[in-house]
Amino acid sequence: MIITCPSCGAKYKIPEERISEKESMRVKCKKCSNVFTVSQEQEKEKVVLDKIAEQSKDTKTSPAATQETDEKKKSEFESFLEALPPQERKAHMDARRLARVLASDIVAYNKEKIEKGRKDSNLVEVLKPEIRKSWSLYKRRIPPQIIDKTDYFLEALNEIVLGEK
Repeated sequence: MIITCPSCGAKYKIPEERISEKESMRVKCKKCSNVFTVSQEQEKEKVVLDKIAEQSKDTKTSPAATQETDEKKKSEFESFLEALPPQERKAHMDARRLARVLASDIVAYNKEKIEKGRKDSNLVEVLKPEIRKSWSLYKRRIPPQIIDKTDYFLEALNEIVLGEK
């Protein structure tokens, strides 16, 4: 796991097994002596936010290409669901639905922030608190095995918030 000092930006590699799932670990930066707390949950959240920020830079695609990609993803998702047992299928559908609802809520309640973030080219930074709250709710409601295997939350944010569909 790669961690970053929030004070100076120095990066350190720490074996994941040193930090348990439920606990956090205090780390002292060798460069600036700042002491900060690290947990696997924080690092997973950073990964999601980094992916969103990275993909938000690539949102300028043609409407025809976007529609084609959306149709392909929908078809792939439907094929994926057909192969699952009914109970697991429902869990995946619920996870995807919740991700889309959370992304839609971000758009509905933050129109001014979204407009400002797009204008200033820092949309993810502006929406970071709302994304964190939504991610936290998503993690509480969706089983970890679905979160680990899928990108429903990330896909919903990219499609609904960044693409504003």
